[in-house]
Amino acid sequence: MTVAMAGCEACAGPGGSRGCAEHGYIAPPIPMRTRGRREWLIAQHDAWVRGKIPLDELAEHRRTVAALNDTERVEAEKQKALAAVEGARAQTKMASTLAEIEHGGAAVALLARVQESMAKGRRQALPAKVMRAVGDGDR
Repeated sequence: MTVAMAGCEACAGPGGSRGCAEHGYIAPPIPMRTRGRREWLIAQHDAWVRGKIPLDELAEHRRTVAALNDTERVEAEKQKALAAVEGARAQTKMASTLAEIEHGGAAVALLARVQESMAKGRRQALPAKVMRAVGDGDR
């Protein structure tokens, strides 16, 4: 997407403005890889410095590359969130299994109740543990 010079109908053809051989500059397609896009944008900036494309077209190239990079960033964040959810599921399953092995069915029921209340947004106090004072069991 380079400038369509005034009076050149070939530059503003059906594929958009990509320049023409008469004007000496044809912008190559944008690479799919991030590193390639950075190098492509540097080449577009160099073309602007040499006067091959106008500033508004360079700005459009920058916006396009920024939009593509933002899309990749969002996808990476989405993948991290999905991995975190899977990790939380695995931890929940491990906690349930350990509780069942160590403490039997009562602990599993208590864990299920706590998980259910957390999922619903309710907070419930855990049952109190009876503590004896030191020395009470000696008498």
